Amino acid sequence: AGSGLQVATPVVPKAAAVADLVDTEGLENIMLQSLSICLRLLIVNSPSIYHTAFATLRQVVQLLYDNVSQVLEQVPEFTSPDANTNGFDKLPIEGKITYKLFYDLCLLAKQDSKTEWLQLSRMMPHVSQTACLELIELILKTHKRMFLTQPFFEDLIQHHLGTILITQLRS
Repeated sequence: AGSGLQVATPVVPKAAAVADLVDTEGLENIMLQSLSICLRLLIVNSPSIYHTAFATLRQVVQLLYDNVSQVLEQVPEFTSPDANTNGFDKLPIEGKITYKLFYDLCLLAKQDSKTEWLQLSRMMPHVSQTACLELIELILKTHKRMFLTQPFFEDLIQHHLGTILITQLRS
């Protein structure tokens, strides 16, 4: 028991120091910059850059949603919000980031609105609608339970993804 305490003692302050360096705003900024860079690289006229950027984007998105999915499954208050709220305000920052990202991917897939979180409005016509739809598909395939059990994600599907699907089926 004594050796475990000796190992844990120096680790705890270092972990706290790292957490202080990347606060919730810092984490959101890091994610915003990372995702924005990958999306900007998707418009470069080089297949190797496009494929590398898209693979990186897929990985970042997958890791982000995996993390949030685990949090939502472990904390009962997220899976059963009270009647007066959809539970969004109780989400950790990673959950809010996943919501904002999915919302902006829907806007990019529509190609008729500017993004709100990613701030890519001047580049929107150049970001591939197919790439956005592939990311949406990846998210829904691997985390469909999250979208079926969380009211705020259900709202996204009903109000934003539904219009994209209808538009795509008509064209």
